[in-house]
Amino acid sequence: MTAAGHGATVVRFRHDDPEHLEDLVRASEPGIPRIIAMDGLNSMTGNAPDLAPFARIAREHEALLYVDDAHGFGVIGERSEAERCDYGARGNSVIRHQGLDYDHTIIVGGFSKAYSSLLSFIGLPTRLKEALKVLAPPYLYSGPSPVASLATTIAGLDVNEARGEDVREQLWRNTDRLLRGLRELRIHTPNRSGFPLMDCPTTSRYRLRARNASTSSDTPASTSGNGRSRSPPRSERSTIRRNSTSRRLISARSTPCP
Repeated sequence: MTAAGHGATVVRFRHDDPEHLEDLVRASEPGIPRIIAMDGLNSMTGNAPDLAPFARIAREHEALLYVDDAHGFGVIGERSEAERCDYGARGNSVIRHQGLDYDHTIIVGGFSKAYSSLLSFIGLPTRLKEALKVLAPPYLYSGPSPVASLATTIAGLDVNEARGEDVREQLWRNTDRLLRGLRELRIHTPNRSGFPLMDCPTTSRYRLRARNASTSSDTPASTSGNGRSRSPPRSERSTIRRNSTSRRLISARSTPCP
């Protein structure tokens, strides 16, 4: 990965396990910069970690918490008494949704999901921002953002200000209806949050037919001559792609320029 290629030591901690992370942080060298990198809203499950214990670890050990909120920004936002659905208001990130501040935190997100615009952003401490302006090759060697991307983002922010809560409420209603339907059909999804991202593992039509038959009678839907259920052909078996939440502790050593 890019961090390791630049001389950083990358250590993985168990998913949603702040105690394991803290053990790793304590075992690392305190004199070097350390970054705790993780997803905000997971792109496959739709679930978000409880960020509070990870933020505490970052503060207490002088590390930085790096949160990739590409899939939450624009939809998930701060909680308030005036909110109209469980997604909160304003769509200003999962960090605000959980009532946290940005102390010792880097947040990255994009406008391609909620705003359909080719633009992204990074929010970070001022000292780090000033350093990246002269040390990060993507910033140094890239050109300005396209005018069309800036224009569509500004228009999207105007829409969010004017009727964003209407859109979020309708999205929440649609998602809730879908999740209730999946539960009624006994179709499993790892989504526990109710956020509008979900992974629905599929199965072959043979297994689905057999499951439906078993709920209505004791006779299998598809049998061979000896009365045994037929196994679906290999070509018709589904392949399920699973993805785990990204979780990394990165210790970055300073390396002199050649």
